[in-house]
Amino acid sequence: MNSYAAFDIPINSDFNLAPLETVTQASVVGPPLYIRRGTVAYAGLDEPTFKKALTQIKENEIWFDVPNIARFLVTNGNEATVEPYPGVDDNTLSIYILGSCMGAVLHQRDLLVLHANAIQVTDHAAILFVGDSGAGKSTSAAHFHQRGYPVLSDDVVAIDAQGGVIKGLPYIKLWQHSLEKLNISNEDLAPIRANINKFRLPLTNTSNNDAPRPLVKAVYNLKVQKHATSGSLNLRRYTGLDRFTCLTNNAYRSDAIIGLGLKSQHLKQCSQLAQRAHIAEINRPSEHFCAPDMIDMVLDDLRAQKLV
Repeated sequence: MNSYAAFDIPINSDFNLAPLETVTQASVVGPPLYIRRGTVAYAGLDEPTFKKALTQIKENEIWFDVPNIARFLVTNGNEATVEPYPGVDDNTLSIYILGSCMGAVLHQRDLLVLHANAIQVTDHAAILFVGDSGAGKSTSAAHFHQRGYPVLSDDVVAIDAQGGVIKGLPYIKLWQHSLEKLNISNEDLAPIRANINKFRLPLTNTSNNDAPRPLVKAVYNLKVQKHATSGSLNLRRYTGLDRFTCLTNNAYRSDAIIGLGLKSQHLKQCSQLAQRAHIAEINRPSEHFCAPDMIDMVLDDLRAQKLV
């Protein structure tokens, strides 16, 4: 087996998860995750409590089928069985193992899991970008990265009971057009999959693994205004229930929350984070969007809130 680590989880894998560096298991403390090549039932689970096309869930089992890629079964937060379809390579499988599979594992380990990006802004504080796909979460995180801020996690953010961000995967996934805006060549970057113009940007200024997890101090919900002008970048601070719904609306794989019976726990976790964090909405134009201006806006807002 190959040995890796992500989200503070020791990983033993039958598959080559090349986006991760191999580690010695002694260097990672915590319950391990075993990723095995095996048989996964074509029809899914017996008597699932949640079922929709290509996804079935019961108790602490999550089954899903990615057509022409693989079938997956994630159990108890410590085991994932993968049955690839013929001819699928490990690089392609790693996209789903480190994405949907890992998200299922994090849910099964009772963490708050959001579809977000996390950036460390001080030794003890982190901020999140949430929003729909294409809103600019990863691009904004990459701009922070260029300014020397550690990016803690891209796309999937796991938050512990104290509100601390668990360090995720060691790269950001960026489309070619985002790399161009960042003046980054794709020449030395690995595509996430053959014939896809999306690449992994390694994170070189990562946080100290031995330091306490930085706490989520602010959450920014990115909104794209399709008919907005280039000068319409603005920020609105959330109050009341909007703070709570911003978090619940950005859960990662909400099907897992429902199917595993975690809805009550998830709502409590979101409520606790909403009480602790500053939460705001950023509206930005779809055309002529300038991410550096938005980063400056966020930093000014953090200073106004005395968070940096």
